Amino acid sequence: MKKIFVFSIILSLLVLAGTIHIGYAQKDEVLSTPTIISDAKKSFIQNLIQSISFQAADLGFDYYQRPVLGILVSDFCNSFGESIEIGNEISSELRAALNKEKQFHVYGKEHPVNQSLKASLIADPLWKSSSQRNFQLDLLRRFKSFPVDWIVTGQISPEAGNRLKVTVNLIPFDKPISLVESETGRTDIRREQFLSPALSTQEIEKGLSVIQIPTVAKGRLVIVALMKIKKSKQTWPQTIPIQSRTPAKINWDSDETTGKVLSFQDITCWLDDKELTVKKDWEDFKKKEYLDILSGFGADTIWFDDMIKEGPHSIFISLAQDSSKNKYKTFSKSFTIKGETSNYLVFSIYSDLLGESEVRVHHILDPENRSLPF
Repeated sequence: MKKIFVFSIILSLLVLAGTIHIGYAQKDEVLSTPTIISDAKKSFIQNLIQSISFQAADLGFDYYQRPVLGILVSDFCNSFGESIEIGNEISSELRAALNKEKQFHVYGKEHPVNQSLKASLIADPLWKSSSQRNFQLDLLRRFKSFPVDWIVTGQISPEAGNRLKVTVNLIPFDKPISLVESETGRTDIRREQFLSPALSTQEIEKGLSVIQIPTVAKGRLVIVALMKIKKSKQTWPQTIPIQSRTPAKINWDSDETTGKVLSFQDITCWLDDKELTVKKDWEDFKKKEYLDILSGFGADTIWFDDMIKEGPHSIFISLAQDSSKNKYKTFSKSFTIKGETSNYLVFSIYSDLLGESEVRVHHILDPENRSLPF
């Protein structure tokens, strides 16, 4: 009986050891699976990028006429036009791959041209031919110095079997898009589809997750100007905090204005990548406030009034010296918006005795966030 009992214990221990060994083997196998799937995903993205890079060069590159192609790559999105994790991953790697090749000039994600493309795609996720033509016209008007030959867009959708379908559009922009094409559709767009291998559920969920844009505090910004040229060479403080109420009329200086009044065709004003237009049709409830602001700052024109994101911004001003000869003089100023504050930018045009122009921009802060900064 003792021998049988001892034998039973030994047999039980052997079985238990085998069970533990199998358990560890299964655990190791489960842990190694995501590595295999990640390699498959990485290989899929690399093959997609190689194919698109080759096609972009094959379709548009011309050693004699276009030795360098200007390319915009949008962030690949889902069918609703929303930015998703794997879309950003693919587009970022595609930009990096194209940028390594000498025949491509790739515009970065934060470049104003790319930001303008992003806004156009948000307004029309399908990016119909009519939207493409409007974007091209906007390129010629606003970004003439940044030539765009090709645009790459992409959409990603889930498929059965834990797969992803990536549809990539290579859109030529080297020739004008006609009005007929904008109405009937274009036939020169190269469309390619790629189907991924089976991925893990976790990778699918993470890849298709919508990128949440963090909420950023905003502050009010009002841009006003005096459109009459002043004679002066004095330098005044660029940032003026308003500590308390002052008389309605703020005397920036004692210089007299000349008789010349600038027309709106003579001057162009930009806030970051947005071209501003003069605010003419004031709402009834704004009239008194705007008149008080203009009177208080000694200005005559409202260019902008809206809430903008907290952080650094820039204002660009282009002054036509001789529009017939395309001679312009540009000025810029960087400033920082703090959330929950009112900010006023006041600019005036000055000229010295030789007729050389300069633009002075005053940044006025009102931490009390009053409706009128006086």
